[in-house]
Amino acid sequence: MDAPSVTAREPMNMRITLHLFLLLAALTVPASSHAQGTAFTYQGRLDDGAGPGNAIYDFRFTIYGAASNGTISAGPVDADNVGVTNGLFIVPLDFGANVFTGGQEFPHHLGSAGDQ
Repeated sequence: MDAPSVTAREPMNMRITLHLFLLLAALTVPASSHAQGTAFTYQGRLDDGAGPGNAIYDFRFTIYGAASNGTISAGPVDADNVGVTNGLFIVPLDFGANVFTGGQEFPHHLGSAGDQ
């Protein structure tokens, strides 16, 4: 059996070389990454008197370093004119960077009747 000629091997070698080049090029391109922001969504429940709240409320959110007598770690962050339905509400909050670093943090929020 005759060995394949050199010209018959060249297209196969070129294809393998091209595929290896493309693979290496794809592996060396850094993947784009985006830093995670500091904002998050807080979902809460508010009872107003004997039952769940059903109105517009103003909230003030603060993060403390201890459950009682703690110093303020972040905030206050105000969320005004938040609709509360059946006691449930959702607000976006952003206390900035370096607040939640793995230690114990204690959120505290106050609610009052908002502008109707």
